[in-house]
Amino acid sequence: MLTIGQLAKKHTISERTLRLYHDVGLLVPQRVDETTGYRYYSPNQSARLDTIIQMKAVGLSLKQIKTMLNSCDLSA
Repeated sequence: MLTIGQLAKKHTISERTLRLYHDVGLLVPQRVDETTGYRYYSPNQSARLDTIIQMKAVGLSLKQIKTMLNSCDLSA
């Protein structure tokens, strides 16, 4: 499992961005610690994050990205 900090560093994005992606349902952590609230991501979630980053880079909104990813039935 990767912490939010590890995943953010690996993809050169901020932890704040990952929190936003969680809040809007784009990239829901594999596990959230009930006591601390820390988010943990599985290594296979990196592929979905790469896709989100690429779609953002071409100008798609988060709503458009969510719709497209959900219609493609990619795992979260």
